[in-house]
Amino acid sequence: MKSNENSLSERLRYALKILNVTQTELARRINVKPQVIQYLCAGNSQKSKFTFEIAEALNIDFSWLATGKGVTPEKMGAAKHERVIPLLSFNQVKEWKIGGGIAVHLSKVMSWIPINDDISQNAFAIILNDRSKRGAID
Repeated sequence: MKSNENSLSERLRYALKILNVTQTELARRINVKPQVIQYLCAGNSQKSKFTFEIAEALNIDFSWLATGKGVTPEKMGAAKHERVIPLLSFNQVKEWKIGGGIAVHLSKVMSWIPINDDISQNAFAIILNDRSKRGAID
C-alpha cells in the first residue's frame, strides 16, 4: 500500500494495520463508539472531525493522516509501540475516581505514553509533583 492513499479512510486503515491497533482500541483511545471508527474505515471519507484525535492516539503525523502528505507511520517509528496509556495528573486521577472511572474521561487526556508491554486496558501513568525538601542532613 502506498503511503499517500487517496482518502482518509485508506490512510486510517493503513495506519491501523501497520501499528497493529484494532478499530475498537482506537475508539477507546479517543472515547468514541466503535461504530465511528468502523464508519471511517469502511467508507471513502476524505475528512473527519476526529482526525487530530486519531493522529494523537496513534502517535502518527496529523498532516499525513489528513492529506497523505507528511511523515508516514513507519518513518515516525510509531510502529514500535503497539499501545499507549494515558498520562494523568494527580488531580485528574482524583476527579476520575469520583466521576465514574477513567473511560468516561479519556477525551480529556492531553498526553499518552507508548508502551510495549502487555498491560491492562485500564492502566494509566501519573505525574507526581515532588515537593520533598532536598538538602544535606545534619
